[in-house]
Amino acid sequence: MTDFAALSKDVLAGFLQTVVVIDDQAYDVQNEKTAIPLKSPSRGQAKADDSSEDAARTQVAHSLDTSQLVSAFACKGLVCAVIAPQKDEPVEQRLGSVVDRCDIVIIDWQMFNDDGKQTLSLIKHLCEGDCGNRLRLLCVYSGEPDLEKISDQITGKKFGFTCHDNNKLLLRKDHVIVTILGKSVVPVERLADELFNCFSIFTRGLLSNAVLAALTGIRRNTHRIIQKFDSSLDQAYISHRILSVPVDNSESEILSVICSELESAIHQSPKIPYINSGAIQAWMKSDARKNFNYDELNVNPNFAPQALEKLIEFGINHSDHSHDNVYQSICSKVRSKKFVKESKMTLILGGKKPKDEDRRFAILSTLETRYEDYVPKLTLGSIVHDGERYLLCILPRCDSARVPTKGRNFLFIQLVDKSPPQIDIIVKDNNNLVDLGISMHPYDTIIIRFAASTAGQPVKAVEKDGSWVFKIKSEDDNVETVRWVADVKPQVAQAFANEYASKVSRVGVNKSQWLHQLANKE
Repeated sequence: MTDFAALSKDVLAGFLQTVVVIDDQAYDVQNEKTAIPLKSPSRGQAKADDSSEDAARTQVAHSLDTSQLVSAFACKGLVCAVIAPQKDEPVEQRLGSVVDRCDIVIIDWQMFNDDGKQTLSLIKHLCEGDCGNRLRLLCVYSGEPDLEKISDQITGKKFGFTCHDNNKLLLRKDHVIVTILGKSVVPVERLADELFNCFSIFTRGLLSNAVLAALTGIRRNTHRIIQKFDSSLDQAYISHRILSVPVDNSESEILSVICSELESAIHQSPKIPYINSGAIQAWMKSDARKNFNYDELNVNPNFAPQALEKLIEFGINHSDHSHDNVYQSICSKVRSKKFVKESKMTLILGGKKPKDEDRRFAILSTLETRYEDYVPKLTLGSIVHDGERYLLCILPRCDSARVPTKGRNFLFIQLVDKSPPQIDIIVKDNNNLVDLGISMHPYDTIIIRFAASTAGQPVKAVEKDGSWVFKIKSEDDNVETVRWVADVKPQVAQAFANEYASKVSRVGVNKSQWLHQLANKE
């Protein structure tokens, strides 16, 4: 195992919490070690009756030492529950809610000799259930001799599973991972380690490790955060709500306060070591290096790995390496606009689709993610499409929070999507990544009137033909709409609005052109 793989496994161990084992033969292994009684042959018996021995061997092959399994997970800090379902008890209906809350699910294939019927039902529940796309690992831990046959039965059900790295015993569909292990191949004492290794394959990454560490930090401070919002503040909150206009505006404000506390828990926790230069160096020594493409650096191949390590350690600021002409040349090349625009650095680091990957990361840093049943609201930072062009709303949040039913004018600036001179925002629209440049010219400002369905409420989108749209306020019966595309993060949207405001507030002054030219900044 590489250093990076061990690092990834370590952060995963701090995040995972719960395991559930579902097995119809989940009993103490001591019961199965009882010696099989010898049977004296009767007079004239020509053939030994070995049916009882076969049954005993089958029982041993399918049995599970739950005591040892619970202890193995406990040593890793995980709580492991063991459930032995009753015969004719639908596992999906009886235990579905339990499974939804667990990180790792271990289930036998043969539940009362049903040839995988109950297990397949549970897999279907995990694939189709609304569990918030929670990443979970389901282990089919079976005493069956033909494990690939089990894999064929799972993939044959058209759940959408695909083999990982051509391994028929490791399957994945979206957020559900299924691994198939034999009880005779992976003994109970090794099962916990095997499942950790399997799980970490799908969480291994610099950013995913950082996310797991951050969430672990929040979890560690959960009770402190709850105590800060204890019941002694209920009266103060109600007073705040009464004084708020409108009153229900206080609900979103409190959510913002809670988010701020969660952010503090992350920022004030010990420095996350999973994204620093040391972690990146470990990443470079992992299997990722197989995909490195040093050709784009255009330097001596023997020097390229060292140059890349320097870039990671010091960045493109070469002031500390003024004596190194080769490194200075590389830095100048890497920071050139053409090099950046063509995503060459991401290509060097082994990106399969470097331009798409850079755009996805840009979206992550500038646009809000839509979770669960979010209904878009028209406010500062909303990006819409009117059928011809993309528009960015720059109306202040306080003016868009309480809109009368008679309507209010919303201010938009245009976004250029066809060969923009510069790229300010990237959106994913109809599964296409679209580069957008903002036109800050005051004469490109667009005003559109919208009305709230309820007085004093924000303008909310409605669903139409699979999209979210905002209805334009019209004096006639014609219903015109603009299509919601995305929401820019509040701080990013405010920065755009401030830049636009500076353009609007420009002052034209009559002065000497000679002086104007001397004062002109390049």
